Amino acid sequence: MILIPMVNRVMAKILVWREIYVERTTLSKMSDDLLKDIGISKAEADQEANRHFWDTSSFKDMSRLKNHIPH
Repeated sequence: MILIPMVNRVMAKILVWREIYVERTTLSKMSDDLLKDIGISKAEADQEANRHFWDTSSFKDMSRLKNHIPH
Protein backbone atom coordinates (compact mmCIF):
# COMPACT_ATOMS: atom_id res chain seq x y z
CA MET A 1 0.00 0.00 0.00
CA ILE A 2 1.39 3.40 -1.01
CA LEU A 3 -0.41 5.35 1.70
CA ILE A 4 1.57 4.01 4.68
CA PRO A 5 5.04 5.04 3.41
CA MET A 6 3.68 8.47 2.50
CA VAL A 7 2.15 8.92 5.97
CA ASN A 8 5.45 7.83 7.53
CA ARG A 9 7.37 10.44 5.51
CA VAL A 10 4.91 13.16 6.48
CA MET A 11 5.10 12.20 10.16
CA ALA A 12 8.91 12.14 10.02
CA LYS A 13 8.94 15.63 8.51
CA ILE A 14 6.57 16.93 11.19
CA LEU A 15 8.80 15.48 13.91
CA VAL A 16 11.88 17.15 12.38
CA TRP A 17 10.04 20.46 12.19
CA ARG A 18 8.99 20.14 15.85
CA GLU A 19 12.58 19.43 16.89
CA ILE A 20 13.79 22.47 14.96
CA TYR A 21 11.11 24.64 16.56
CA VAL A 22 12.00 23.47 20.07
CA GLU A 23 15.73 23.90 19.53
CA ARG A 24 15.37 27.38 18.04
CA THR A 25 13.08 28.42 20.88
CA THR A 26 15.58 27.13 23.42
CA LEU A 27 18.42 28.86 21.60
CA SER A 28 16.57 32.16 21.79
CA LYS A 29 16.38 31.85 25.58
CA MET A 30 20.04 31.00 26.22
CA SER A 31 22.19 33.43 28.16
CA ASP A 32 25.16 35.18 26.62
CA ASP A 33 27.47 33.04 28.74
CA LEU A 34 25.96 29.80 27.47
CA LEU A 35 26.12 31.04 23.89
CA LYS A 36 29.76 31.96 24.38
CA ASP A 37 30.42 28.46 25.75
CA ILE A 38 29.07 26.87 22.58
CA GLY A 39 30.89 29.32 20.35
CA ILE A 40 28.19 31.49 18.84
CA SER A 41 27.28 35.11 19.30
CA LYS A 42 23.94 36.48 20.47
CA ALA A 43 23.40 37.87 16.97
CA GLU A 44 23.96 34.42 15.41
CA ALA A 45 21.63 32.83 17.96
CA ASP A 46 18.95 35.45 17.30
CA GLN A 47 19.29 35.01 13.55
CA GLU A 48 18.87 31.24 13.86
CA ALA A 49 16.06 31.50 16.41
CA ASN A 50 14.06 33.88 14.22
CA ARG A 51 13.97 31.54 11.25
CA HIS A 52 10.80 29.60 10.45
CA PHE A 53 10.69 25.99 11.58
CA TRP A 54 10.33 24.78 8.01
CA ASP A 55 13.50 26.62 6.93
CA THR A 56 16.04 23.83 7.31
CA SER A 57 18.59 25.12 4.81
CA SER A 58 21.37 25.45 7.38
CA PHE A 59 19.87 23.36 10.16
CA LYS A 60 22.65 20.82 9.68
CA ASP A 61 25.18 23.56 10.39
CA MET A 62 23.52 24.11 13.74
CA SER A 63 23.72 20.40 14.59
CA ARG A 64 27.03 21.06 16.36
CA LEU A 65 24.97 22.86 18.99
CA LYS A 66 22.63 19.95 19.61
CA ASN A 67 24.67 18.53 22.50
CA HIS A 68 24.73 21.93 24.19
CA ILE A 69 21.05 22.84 23.99
CA PRO A 70 19.16 21.59 27.05
CA HIS A 71 15.90 19.76 26.34
